[in-house]
Amino acid sequence: MVCQKEGLHLIEPNTNLARAYLKKAEEALESIRVNVIKDWKISTAYYTFYFSLYALLMKIGIKCEIHSCTIAFAQSRLQAFFEEDELHFLEDALKARIDAQYYTDRTIPDERYNKMMQKPLVFFCEV
Repeated sequence: MVCQKEGLHLIEPNTNLARAYLKKAEEALESIRVNVIKDWKISTAYYTFYFSLYALLMKIGIKCEIHSCTIAFAQSRLQAFFEEDELHFLEDALKARIDAQYYTDRTIPDERYNKMMQKPLVFFCEV
């Protein structure tokens, strides 16, 4: 994944925002449990992962509103915090979310969907 120009910005680290994004991740995780529509389960599973990653970025002072840039940054600079397969998993989850949310003619393979439902994780960071 390649980050777009002007995708990342240095900001003051913000523990309050980190906590808020971690709460959003926890709420998305709960939403997966109650949702019955496959497309929405895929979207909320992705946001569970994404919001928890974004909480870490807020804690260290990185702002990025472009999801692919956020993931690219994590893949290139946060390897010490994540397993390589977790970062690839997040990239696959983004693709699945885009396909499920924006396209009516694309289906998410059962293997990818099941993996997302089995691994709805929150990357907890100490905030």
